Formats: sequence, structure tokens, C-alpha cells
Amino acid sequence: MADTYSAYAAGVTFDVGKSFLGIFNGVGSGKVIRVYRMWMLNNQAGAIAGDFTSFEIWTLSAMSGGSDATVTKHDSSNASLHTSVLVKYGASAFTETSRIRKFMWCNDEATQGTLMADDWETFVPLCLIGRWGYGSTAKSPLVLREGQGLHLKHNGTMAIGNADVFLEFTQAAS
Repeated sequence: MADTYSAYAAGVTFDVGKSFLGIFNGVGSGKVIRVYRMWMLNNQAGAIAGDFTSFEIWTLSAMSGGSDATVTKHDSSNASLHTSVLVKYGASAFTETSRIRKFMWCNDEATQGTLMADDWETFVPLCLIGRWGYGSTAKSPLVLREGQGLHLKHNGTMAIGNADVFLEFTQAAS
């Protein structure tokens, strides 16, 4: 079984063109990264005047800058990530190659009992924004070979609020 990891970026603030969470398999890693799932949750507690905004999931051919996301091994005996494998939020430079998905998101705060769009964005099963390869042996996850990556980018115009983003992936020699 391949070494499995979860990456977590908490309270990523909205800004136009911002990379919310990305993973990049750098040249020289000798590893293959397989991305299985991505979630985005509206966990902000403060009241803001939010509205609908849009996001895109892209494949990448370059990524740099930003802050390290928290990466957790699913098994403590898993190897550490290769130093050429970057998992970042707020990457300052990236080269996008193919858009995988575009979707709308409400960045208003959740309010108990209203059942508006922003309230549903707090339920983990409903916040799955990418699912690749799970549940079928006939489907491949998103495979990132050396020099390839993936990120979630805010391409809307809202610059208030924050969200938590999670990514589940494996690292293997082939």
C-alpha cells in the first residue's frame, strides 16, 4: 500500500487569484503523487458580508512561494514527503496547464438554523470538491509525475472571509 497523507490549510483568507491549496511534485523527487480527494469547508466564525464567488481546480507545471500546509501521515510508519514535494497555500507563483473544474462558493459565514448555501458548506460530506479514483478500480486518481501539480484557485472577486481546505493523496516510487 502506498504511503497516504492528508494536507490541511486552516483559515485561508479570500483574495482575488489566490492559490488556496496546492501540491507540486518537483523534478528530482523520484516519486509519483496520486491525489484522491479535496474538501473545502466554511469554518469561519466571524460575521462577514459575503456572497457567491468562484473557484477553479487546475493542474500545474510550476508552483512556488506561499506557506507550508500541515501534512499528516495516515500511518506513522509512512515515509516523510520527499523534499521536492511541496504542499502550500497562498503560493505566490504558479503555472496553470489545464482547468479540471470550476464551481461557485458562498463565502458568507454559516448561521445555525438558516440552511442557506453557506450553512451547507460546513458539512464534510457536502464539501467534497474533488473526488478522483475512489470507489472504482476502473478510475484513476489524479496522477502527478515529476514537474506536475494541482491547486485550488479563487478566481472570484470577493476578498473577505476564509475557508479550510483539505487534500488526501499518496506518495509512491512508481
